[in-house]
Amino acid sequence: MSATWHLAFRLQSKGSAVRIPNLIKLFRVGSLFLLLGVGVVAQQVSTEAVAPSLPNRLGDFVAQDAVRPLPLGLDAAALEDFAVVSAGRRNYTSAEGARFAISVVRTNTDSAAYSMLRHLVRKPTPAPTAVLPDLGLVGTAQTNRLIFIKGSTLIEIVGMDGQAASASAMAGVARLVADSVEGVAGETPVLVQHLPNAGRSDEQISYAVSLPALQTAAGQRPALEAVSFDGGAEAVTTQYGNDARLVIIEFMTPQYAAETDARIGQRIAQLRAEGQPVPSAYKRIGNYSVFVFDAPHEQAAQQLIGGIKYEKEVQWLGDNPRILERAQRDYTVTMGNVLLSTLKLTGISLLCSLGIGGLIGGAVFIKRRRAQAVNGGVFSDAGGMMRLNLEDLPVRNDSSKLLGSGE
Repeated sequence: MSATWHLAFRLQSKGSAVRIPNLIKLFRVGSLFLLLGVGVVAQQVSTEAVAPSLPNRLGDFVAQDAVRPLPLGLDAAALEDFAVVSAGRRNYTSAEGARFAISVVRTNTDSAAYSMLRHLVRKPTPAPTAVLPDLGLVGTAQTNRLIFIKGSTLIEIVGMDGQAASASAMAGVARLVADSVEGVAGETPVLVQHLPNAGRSDEQISYAVSLPALQTAAGQRPALEAVSFDGGAEAVTTQYGNDARLVIIEFMTPQYAAETDARIGQRIAQLRAEGQPVPSAYKRIGNYSVFVFDAPHEQAAQQLIGGIKYEKEVQWLGDNPRILERAQRDYTVTMGNVLLSTLKLTGISLLCSLGIGGLIGGAVFIKRRRAQAVNGGVFSDAGGMMRLNLEDLPVRNDSSKLLGSGE
């Protein structure tokens, strides 16, 4: 045992005397650490921020107890994984005797609230989330349970009666609670919308704002150990088919994406050298790091990666340092397009001229051929207008064209 934590017990030869003052000091230090630990957990699950959403009365519903912390059975580690800053739970009873337990959890971002929503709707069985038609809020409705998010707040309403609560009653309670919560309703993170659609299992979608939450959803993948969620990274994962699992991690800046990409490459090379499992495919797409695990073959993995929709836009807060390079590129592209358009127009004009000239010339040629046939096949080097019969060829004269006497 190290000297730092060594207890100052001293067994004397003439008795088992213990140095009581040192033991008292140790007890005080231990108590202090215990109180500090309890204080940290209590701070994580403070009910102060959610208390206004759990008043004594909600319409016709009356609170039956005080606001309690630690709802939804989440431990301290889970609260940190989902960036929970405040949480509370309270029981309500209506005038007709209907009883509901309402839980409100406030996180630090909208994405963290969605991450917790996806985590909770997988219990007891996975369920998809969508915009609830009666509320306009993203969530899911189950038997005696309604769970949804609004902004950075998650709300769960559970019917406490033995029989199934009516959908209209639960919707009424949900609307009362949602009206007291600030935030945008009916939106899911953009990263979820960029998942490939073909073969996707919406029930298995998980969202994460921390590495432990991602490892819980996607499994303990050694390659993911190189990923850091510092700087506000977010991740989405879901199952495709029976085997392939897609993981997309979005970083807030290209710098974070580049640094993580380098670490991931080194980690995959290390795992391959040690003979450990590696991803079926990995690729960096802009600010995304994309993994495919357990794909049946590499072609299927690459097909999944190819279906990702990346629509990130980068805007400079000040002057763009590459504005001259961009202007030169735009000028080159513009001049190339002008030259190409000119060549196309010239070619089209030439073809039109040749076509029209050919049609007119052909019509004149056919007309003169017909005139020669009418005149008995007379030919002339003057185009049929005049000829000298020097060869004394027999011809048939058109008397209508001869001059009469005295003319």
